[in-house]
Amino acid sequence: PHQGLQVPLFRFPQIHHTPQKQQQQPLVQLSAFGSGGDQNDFGYNQGGQQFNQQGGQLNKNTNSQFNQYAGGGDDSRTAAGEYLVNDAGIAATGAGGEADVEGRVSQLLDEINEFCQGTNYFWRSLVPPVMRQWLAILPAGSAATDPLSKLRAGPELPGIPRPVWLVILGCFPTVFNWYGLYKFNVEEELYYYELERTGRVTTCGGYGTLVPFIYGVFIGLPLLQLDIPGGQFILEAAVIWLLLGQINQYRRVNELCQEARLVLELEGDGRMLYEWWAALPPPFNVLVALRSIYFLSEYWRVVRGELPATDYIAEDIFPSVGEKRRFTVKEFLREPSRWYWFTKNLQFPIPPYLQDDDDRFEPRNY
Repeated sequence: PHQGLQVPLFRFPQIHHTPQKQQQQPLVQLSAFGSGGDQNDFGYNQGGQQFNQQGGQLNKNTNSQFNQYAGGGDDSRTAAGEYLVNDAGIAATGAGGEADVEGRVSQLLDEINEFCQGTNYFWRSLVPPVMRQWLAILPAGSAATDPLSKLRAGPELPGIPRPVWLVILGCFPTVFNWYGLYKFNVEEELYYYELERTGRVTTCGGYGTLVPFIYGVFIGLPLLQLDIPGGQFILEAAVIWLLLGQINQYRRVNELCQEARLVLELEGDGRMLYEWWAALPPPFNVLVALRSIYFLSEYWRVVRGELPATDYIAEDIFPSVGEKRRFTVKEFLREPSRWYWFTKNLQFPIPPYLQDDDDRFEPRNY
């Protein structure tokens, strides 16, 4: 049903900016009546809590004291209970403010959707029709379930479960050339799956992600070898685009894992990946890629209603790949039981900088 999908022509999204006003009147007047409550021009007192705002200073006296300087003047009369986001031109308070924020978020998502669909459509038009026909999205079950058929199959909706052992089986004999097909299939499946469910997309699909990289390599590399200006820039831009697409893919996998958190018995909030690990050197970028393969395959298996199957490479040989919780760099380095099957019982002295869980780059609430 998606082969005849009509995609609107691409145009760059327009960023709307509301200029900052010189003076902002309070959007909400706080009132406090009840036990011991009274309201003054710049004061609010209720049940032992007192908010005083004088000359741009806001004092909150409950158990501790907070001071916030608003700069004085008329602008300082924006009282407690109100917040202003002047840089974005947004004033939001209460139900009206929430509706305004939701409207702006919806507008931003529409612009992202238009950019992603336009990018997919543009690069798709540069692929020969024969290739487009072979790589067309098909209904689930179009390909057989044996490993060879899965390796040769194109994208399906919902996606084909491709466990880690199957991906490795396809990569090594082909010197990782098959991974390009895997990357394209996964991006297309995520693209159409999101489009079918929400009517919008936040990824550029296989065409918008992989085809620019291929063109960049085939154009930039010869120019670089011939010392023609622009070759290095094109090649670097292609690599950066692919990296950004990989990070975005990890974001989508995290969202899907959150949906299936209970079914897959995932710990925490369900997010299994740190997206920015894609920019780290090995082994961390390889590890996050393998974890993405594993959990995406598990998600498609659940969606298709297939029976569980043990992925020995992800669950036994490399225990960290199939671990159903998200761990930090420090946790991975100081716990050898996550590394290989033969290091599960290995112990060694932990360096001081790995002993604590204080990792500024990986806050646990992120």
